[in-house]
Amino acid sequence: MNSSPAALLFWISVVICAVAELAIVAATARASRRSASPASAQLLDLPKVDDPRPLPRPRRWLELVYVVTPAVALVLLFVFTWRALPPAR
Repeated sequence: MNSSPAALLFWISVVICAVAELAIVAATARASRRSASPASAQLLDLPKVDDPRPLPRPRRWLELVYVVTPAVALVLLFVFTWRALPPAR
């Protein structure tokens, strides 16, 4: 394993980005679950609207695709960065 300062900085950034991505995925999953419940309007104290047209339902799969796609791109970026680091001496 490479123990250079560059490798240490690389692994710190990997951990920070992984924690951030997991938080984003968890928040997206919670928000889409909450928006599907009928009590969410009362919970959020949303104003009454006289428009008879209902709001479109959020597409949970599409939201998760928008969240997972950058995570996969970030993993690929980390893999190529790790390969580009100079070997340990």
